[in-house]
Amino acid sequence: MPDDPAPVPEEVLTSAKDRLEEAEISLADNEEILHALSELTPVYESDRSYFVLGNYDREPIRRLNLVVDRLNRRQDAYAFRMVDIRGEWDNSIQKFCLIADVVTYLVGVAEKEPSDFLVEQGLLVGTTEYFSKSHVLK
Repeated sequence: MPDDPAPVPEEVLTSAKDRLEEAEISLADNEEILHALSELTPVYESDRSYFVLGNYDREPIRRLNLVVDRLNRRQDAYAFRMVDIRGEWDNSIQKFCLIADVVTYLVGVAEKEPSDFLVEQGLLVGTTEYFSKSHVLK
């Protein structure tokens, strides 16, 4: 992979800009978010991308990582977790929405105990565009 990251596609920047305009954040925060999104180059370089959500506690994260690993074994696929996108985000819902807008699939890994992505689960069900590309694993 070259040292210089590929430019972020225009539709990603447009989506980010639209979402950022709805929130009152500083220019520095805006730049940090756009930089973090530029780390998503594999999302738009692969035919399929999987944004995997779940619980990050010790035992559940092992299963979450297993799902990411198995999905990444598929040809021309890229799977990742929210924590794989660096940056100090004050608003995790904003981060979730920006990422969810650009991926092919949203994959929730539900555990027996309440998960750490309860709000995101509500967005998966309550947002038509997210629901249509969501899959939940137990």
